[in-house]
Amino acid sequence: MCFQSTSAAFRPKFVQIVSKTQKEEFCGNVGPAKSKKTQFDILHTLMRRDDVDEVINACDAGREGELIFRTVYDMVGCFKPIKRLWISSMEDESIRQGFADLKPGRDYDGLHQSALCRSKADWLVGVNATRLFSVLYHRTLNVGRIMSPTLALIVQREADSPSGVCRGVSAGT
Repeated sequence: MCFQSTSAAFRPKFVQIVSKTQKEEFCGNVGPAKSKKTQFDILHTLMRRDDVDEVINACDAGREGELIFRTVYDMVGCFKPIKRLWISSMEDESIRQGFADLKPGRDYDGLHQSALCRSKADWLVGVNATRLFSVLYHRTLNVGRIMSPTLALIVQREADSPSGVCRGVSAGT
């Protein structure tokens, strides 16, 4: 629903000048994705209604779901108490049980901070490493926390193969 803004959105000089020593700082600017603006506006209206006393976070149970909810909640400027619906099944009984066992949102503050830290680290490493390697090799080379180690495993597997061709590669091997 939201996107991480690049520094170019508010500092055009970063687009104009790319040097080997330039580092990108986490800009922290997020905004609603254009394709999700209608949904965002609906959530904005609902969260700000006077007859709404609390907000239930029913996003995916996990770090990323927590980050998505809190990002939208903060963008809306909502200060109402949060309750957390934590379910791992979409079966009717699981959903009923989840609503019966709603927890205070503050119980998940650590999970939110963990997700925010990971998001910032991914952004900082990805942007800075991509710029570094793109400048060094004079072409766009995308680098990231998942992409780079995965590619390294594939390259190592190929190098270890006597024929230079990977055969029978499957997940977890």
